[in-house]
Amino acid sequence: MSYMKTKAFSHAQLVKTLFKKVVRAHETTCGSRLTLRSGAVHIRAMFDRHKDERDMAKVEKMMEQAERYIHWVVPKRKQYDHCPGGIAHGRYEVSPDMVLDNYHPMEKAAYPKYFAKRELAKRDYILWWEKTYGNTEAKTN
Repeated sequence: MSYMKTKAFSHAQLVKTLFKKVVRAHETTCGSRLTLRSGAVHIRAMFDRHKDERDMAKVEKMMEQAERYIHWVVPKRKQYDHCPGGIAHGRYEVSPDMVLDNYHPMEKAAYPKYFAKRELAKRDYILWWEKTYGNTEAKTN
């Protein structure tokens, strides 16, 4: 899942996201799981009290107050390790698939089923590419 927002969200999605943010903010201030769950129940009750509100100006004001509450309670929110901003984000470089093509035959012999399956997948991908886009080597020569 991408962390960048690239589309407009409906009001229901915004409320659900806000609820999750409030619960996560509450999580950073709790000491035990029981306190977290009871707080989450109270937060859910607060959201349910206002679920039938039709005045959008009032709803926007309540959502703004909830956002301010989040930043007041937790000025620095919890960062998950591998998410952007986390301590392990981008720590490990992911090797491209072509690195496996350069393995020595003795290394490939250690995992014969994997490399056989990989060769079939490569062949199927090449056939799909040529069917979709044509043979690029024939066009360039």
